[in-house]
Amino acid sequence: MQKIRLTLVLMIGFFMNSCQTAAPVTDFSKIKQILETNKWVLQDNTGNVKGLDQQDVVLNFRYEDGLTVNGFAGCNSYQGKATLNSTTIRFSEIGSTKVYCPQMNQEKAYLDMLREVNRYEINGKNLSLFKDNLVLIRFKAL
Repeated sequence: MQKIRLTLVLMIGFFMNSCQTAAPVTDFSKIKQILETNKWVLQDNTGNVKGLDQQDVVLNFRYEDGLTVNGFAGCNSYQGKATLNSTTIRFSEIGSTKVYCPQMNQEKAYLDMLREVNRYEINGKNLSLFKDNLVLIRFKAL
């Protein structure tokens, strides 16, 4: 009887552990490294979000005279600055090229959401950008 009970306890523990998601990364030096060494691809419920010519919508981070960002917003390239600490992030001075294409509404919404972000979490290969407790944008590292 004790063997059955022990087996059940171990099985329940194994299944509960396998269902848990990765814990958020909280080490700030590791966060900076993860952000900078990955290409972040915008995600929706079906996978990668595509822009013009089926290119991924991406966000890149670089430390050059502070934290800078750049990427592809669906039609145009963009760049800007960001300030970051262990739990908060703010994007500023975001500018983009000015090519017109059918995805302009999607691109405008994406860039507007970046400007609203004030918090982030990294879980495994996933980067979530929030406004307070509301997830605005999700990325996956490539």
